[in-house]
Amino acid sequence: MDRSVGGRLEYASLGGWSVGGSYLSFTDAGRWRHLTGLDTLWQRGPLELMGEFAVQEPARGAGRQWGLYLQPVAEVLPKVYLVGRYEYFDQPAPEPAVNIGVLGLAYKPRPFIVLKGEYLFADHRAEESPPGVKTSFTVLF
Repeated sequence: MDRSVGGRLEYASLGGWSVGGSYLSFTDAGRWRHLTGLDTLWQRGPLELMGEFAVQEPARGAGRQWGLYLQPVAEVLPKVYLVGRYEYFDQPAPEPAVNIGVLGLAYKPRPFIVLKGEYLFADHRAEESPPGVKTSFTVLF
């Protein structure tokens, strides 16, 4: 990215849900690209449901790409969460669209630390989402 400008608006209710929108415009090799997204979050007790839809408008000569995900999370033990996720990514031709599934467990020993293990599977192999076991350690700030 050479230059960029963007913004985000979000509405959050007292009922445990929120909806937001984001826009980013940036230059890549001197050409402007535009990325737009909508997201939502619903929380109630030990359950959470998140989702997002994003579209990237192409630079001249490139194809449009878009994707979405839906992710339920449930606290199954204190500080231990079961995570599922469905993703769909439609990339520019000639690459085919890919459907991705993820199943995992997350452990939060502190509110700002997350240890996660997950298994990713897809309807076909894609460079952005190779199937298999993944682990991560995250410090949120």
